Amino acid sequence: MSKVRYINNGVDIEEFNNNKEINIYKEKELDKENTFKIIYTGSMGIANSLNYLIQAAELIQGKGYRDIQFILFGDGYEREELEEYVKKFNITNILFKGKIEKKVYSQYIKQVRFKCTCWEPYLSI
Repeated sequence: MSKVRYINNGVDIEEFNNNKEINIYKEKELDKENTFKIIYTGSMGIANSLNYLIQAAELIQGKGYRDIQFILFGDGYEREELEEYVKKFNITNILFKGKIEKKVYSQYIKQVRFKCTCWEPYLSI
């Protein structure tokens, strides 16, 4: 038995392109023509540092930009806390959409201008 294991967390380009053609899904928030859409897809835990993304959305809203929308796809143990913060501070430019299947990912990516990734490089213990 090998002591080395390969765990793929990347993208299969062929599968991604096939899904783009086969799986047609529409998300009404992604169809808004005059909105700059920023999406996040993935886990919602401490290492994903979505608090920074939410702070950015809060700042953008505070500056009066109404045509920028943050759409978060995913789930995790911090999701509820993040949603409560957004609700408490009336941050209206963020939508939590829940987990999506990987096969529809390509459809969502092609409908947005910006896909972000968040992570916390230094965790304090």
